[in-house]
Amino acid sequence: MTECDPVKGSPVQRTGVPHAHRKNLPLPGWIRGEHLSGNMQPQQTPKQWDVSVQPDGHSGLDCKAGQFVWLKIGHSSFSMKENSLSICSAPGFGPEVSSMIKELGGFTQTIGQIKTGTAAYLDGSYGNLCVDGRTEPGGALIAGGVGLVPLLGIVREMRLTGDPRKVKLMYGNRVVDQIAFRDELGEQDVLYVL
Repeated sequence: MTECDPVKGSPVQRTGVPHAHRKNLPLPGWIRGEHLSGNMQPQQTPKQWDVSVQPDGHSGLDCKAGQFVWLKIGHSSFSMKENSLSICSAPGFGPEVSSMIKELGGFTQTIGQIKTGTAAYLDGSYGNLCVDGRTEPGGALIAGGVGLVPLLGIVREMRLTGDPRKVKLMYGNRVVDQIAFRDELGEQDVLYVL
């Protein structure tokens, strides 16, 4: 990944150091973040929210379907307050990064109060839950509740790119009202478990 030299504001390559994947971009000062997009949607289910960030003045993150990022929202990019966020958007759709966050407590309990346009900073991407470069003829993706998020990114990317591999998604929830993205997922190649 490329980072920017905070003094010169020019791209520099960093390898072999912790956090070599951080996306630090020049701002007046040191860092530019990504901002909440205008299409932050209301609740996906009674306690699950769609959140999207889009690049502001840069081309966005280099990520693969199934990966995650660290999110700092409403704080400085230097803040130690960050939360992991699995990516459910397909990289092929463009630079916007989206996810679904479930209200549980702490930061997630306030997710419905975040206003569009709030500064958000992403650090990443991380993780190896990816199907890019794999040669298996197909597979099973198994998720429960909000655990759908990284797998949804994989399903979206495979559908977008016309990936010929057969994939079956098994998606469990306690009740029907908790099923997120049901219209998008449809019934083909998806088994809903209650």
